Amino acid sequence: MTTTTPGRYLAGLAERTAASFIEAFASAWIVAGAYDLTTAETAALAGLMAALTVLRAALTTFLDHRTADPTVRTGFAYAVDAFERVAATFAEAGIAALLLAGTLDLSNAKAATFAGLTAALAMLKTLAARFVGSAATASLLPAAKDPGSTPGSRPA
Repeated sequence: MTTTTPGRYLAGLAERTAASFIEAFASAWIVAGAYDLTTAETAALAGLMAALTVLRAALTTFLDHRTADPTVRTGFAYAVDAFERVAATFAEAGIAALLLAGTLDLSNAKAATFAGLTAALAMLKTLAARFVGSAATASLLPAAKDPGSTPGSRPA
């Protein structure tokens, strides 16, 4: 296992948080007409989603969560990271939608649709990440900045 430097940790956190915000904003924007969401409400959903991403990162760091060994450059390590990111995105989007359900007048079905669409966008992002950065993670960061990869690693 490698030790992550603070700069690489922050880069990874920024990448995950930005991706979560963009995925949530895009999915809320796509369905805004059906949900009667304003731009401010769409941004609120995306902002809460990003805050939940930061909270999850803090909790996993506090609990000393270990990801797949970045020195093992296999499709399995990528698959584990991709699954964790998509599952966490679905959960965070669902929680964000349920927390704002009363304010935004979202039904459970609409909240589930938002969470599912956000997770689908996260899956597309992890597929795009397969062609960028380290082969061991689903991050869009270059391998040199990815906390889940070894310095100097390249895509497989």
